[in-house]
Amino acid sequence: MFNLKKTLERAGHEFIPFSVKNKQNMKTEYEEFFAEPIGGKDKVYYQDYKKTPKTIYQILEREFYSFHVKKKLDKLIKKTKPDIAYILHHFNKLSPSIIDACKNNNLPTVMRISDFFLVCPEAHLFRENNVCEECIEHSLLRCIRHGCIKNSYAASIIKTSATYLHRKLKIYQKLDGVVCPSPFTLEKLGSVFDKKKLHFVPTLIENVLPYNDNIGDYMLFVGRLEPGKGVLLAMESVAGTDIELKIAGTSSTGYEKLVKEHAKSIPNVKLLGHVVGKELQELYSNARVVIVPSLWYENLPNVALEGMQHSKPIVTTNLGSLPLVVKNGYNGYSLRPDRNIFRKHLKILFEDDELCRELGKNSYDESIRAYSPKKHLNKLMRIFESVGGVK
Repeated sequence: MFNLKKTLERAGHEFIPFSVKNKQNMKTEYEEFFAEPIGGKDKVYYQDYKKTPKTIYQILEREFYSFHVKKKLDKLIKKTKPDIAYILHHFNKLSPSIIDACKNNNLPTVMRISDFFLVCPEAHLFRENNVCEECIEHSLLRCIRHGCIKNSYAASIIKTSATYLHRKLKIYQKLDGVVCPSPFTLEKLGSVFDKKKLHFVPTLIENVLPYNDNIGDYMLFVGRLEPGKGVLLAMESVAGTDIELKIAGTSSTGYEKLVKEHAKSIPNVKLLGHVVGKELQELYSNARVVIVPSLWYENLPNVALEGMQHSKPIVTTNLGSLPLVVKNGYNGYSLRPDRNIFRKHLKILFEDDELCRELGKNSYDESIRAYSPKKHLNKLMRIFESVGGVK
């Protein structure tokens, strides 16, 4: 969101935010219009909420249809009179009711969708460490059958019921346009939307760095430590080799404990915990390879774009949009999620300096060509103009 804000403001547009109140938010004059946080505190994850009756009510209201959120946004729209609404994320913390708040004020409304919550209540098309499309191929009821939400039948019933309600209300059909970060996502959402409303706009890279010809001496994993991110695959790929793997990330679900236990038997794995800012940029800069070993469908992961911006070859699985981002033998490798296949290609990159440097240069060039702020903004403005939001 912040990169988009900078890009829009640099082009002369005013950016009016709407979100949930949180002490970590950037200061804004519009904060009085923000929705109250679930539980009345600055908690982000469900497991951190104190499960009082009020909190449970808020969770359910946000899940199904929040009149509180709708009322708050309605006041902001009437106060500021924007030209268009661009919804970046509303799942769980806000509510689909924000669409009605926009449309009731005759506001052209476009939404960016970065996961699969409209066709899969679990949102990732992922179950038991494998890709799963049963909710698309059969029925959303498969989510309940498998207890996909937090391994809970109750939670799965709630999520699935909310999705059915939104379909019954046809609330997402009220959108004037839908932006997706990859053609792969567009394809999966084709059963929900009129294809004329779907638009492919890649994520932008805001800060263009100079080309970096330092090829480094370790492999870098950055991201949440969750099963779908494939961190164990990354670790197993370097087991028994002299390739050092640095892992920057934490977990909100307790999965980190399993990762730490697994790392005890692989001495060339270093767990760095939560890393941000300048320290994270230095990690990217000094790496030899950036690995994105996702086991679920990724859309357009920022980690891959960051690695490309830092002139690094990217090694990924061949799932979701990743083969569209990483082209085999050009800016990295997009591989079947198998530790032996990964290990083979990693050894090639760690043994051949010139190849590593060549693929890294291609990564950098691709980041400039395909993901520039100017290209992103031009595509976005054409969409906004087509729905009557920008004159």
